[in-house]
Amino acid sequence: MTMPGEGLPWRERVFVTIAEAASILARSDDWIRDRIGEGRLDGRRLTRGGPVVVTVSSVVEIADQAERVVRAPTISRPQLRLVSSRS
Repeated sequence: MTMPGEGLPWRERVFVTIAEAASILARSDDWIRDRIGEGRLDGRRLTRGGPVVVTVSSVVEIADQAERVVRAPTISRPQLRLVSSRS
């Protein structure tokens, strides 16, 4: 998968943005920042005061740890019941 506006597929790059990492892992930007804070993703600043980027190797590592789902989980939804009392 090539990220929008980029010539190289993301796996061939060294860094991706937080937004790109979130898109790749199907998570939010905040989730990515939390994983950087925990040390599970490797965040770097390439220039002083510049934006934080994420190493592709750490994104791949998280993706490789994902658990395989054989069947999508079903969600039990509460049923609505209309009760009317007419006297």
